[in-house]
Amino acid sequence: MKLIYTCCMVVGNEAENLRVAKEFARFVGISEGEVPVCPMLFLKEIDGDFLAGKVYPVEARLALLKACDELWYCGDGVTKDMVTEIVFAKEHNIPVRYVTRKELNLAQFKQGPNMLNQAIIEKLEKEVSAEKVEPIDQHINANGGTK
Repeated sequence: MKLIYTCCMVVGNEAENLRVAKEFARFVGISEGEVPVCPMLFLKEIDGDFLAGKVYPVEARLALLKACDELWYCGDGVTKDMVTEIVFAKEHNIPVRYVTRKELNLAQFKQGPNMLNQAIIEKLEKEVSAEKVEPIDQHINANGGTK
């Protein structure tokens, strides 16, 4: 099993972002069979104000990342902190993977208590396999900032 550092948005809608982070951790752990390392989730438990304006030191997150085998990120956007983590991973030859929302949805449907509707699963599988994913490099300018 690999240690997978999960990276997703923290800013914005706290409740929704926590829901997505939990869904993403389940995806990594259950669907993919890897060990999710989710700073956003466990730091929230340590410091309840984590998402309310405080920023956990980037050095601490990067130390966790350095101990991981891969970095996976998901979400509808990429924050400055996410770019920092992704650039760090690339500089340290840690593989980076983008997980689409459709992949998360497909995994959730497959794990449903009644396996949901097979037609929905097949449709999502086709969409996931046909989806063109932009590499993160298109979102990062030369000095590590977002475009």
